[in-house]
Amino acid sequence: MLDEKKIRLMTKIARYEQNEGKEDLRIAGYYRSDFIASALLKNFVLTTVGYAAVVILYLASRGDSFLEELEFVHLIMMAVVIAAGYLIALVCYSGAVYILESLRYSRAQKDVRAYDAWLVSLEKLYGNEKEGNTGERRAKPKSRRRKA
Repeated sequence: MLDEKKIRLMTKIARYEQNEGKEDLRIAGYYRSDFIASALLKNFVLTTVGYAAVVILYLASRGDSFLEELEFVHLIMMAVVIAAGYLIALVCYSGAVYILESLRYSRAQKDVRAYDAWLVSLEKLYGNEKEGNTGERRAKPKSRRRKA
């Protein structure tokens, strides 16, 4: 006889595993600090590359006028402005990444805890089926591992 409760629970578990569960289980496999550190490292590299590309494009667009105004004082001022802009961009993007990835990790942990609870419920349903309707619990089989 088919148990409708088990079928619904197995369907819910399968749907979760095939959709958002893949990403949630991957995220939950990390420690929080490691997950956020890898996201921040990726952010650092991408921000650096993106900012360098923007600066190069800006300097290339002002090529002639840039070379005409090339004096040591202007060069130092431009380097300070570029460095300050880079630091501001890096801090802003890193703060946003930290907040978003912390929320993402928390949500994944919450969803994986619910997934684990579904698995425990399913295991109990199967345990009740194997025990029969008497309500008696079977003794656990002895472990086959050798003792050291």
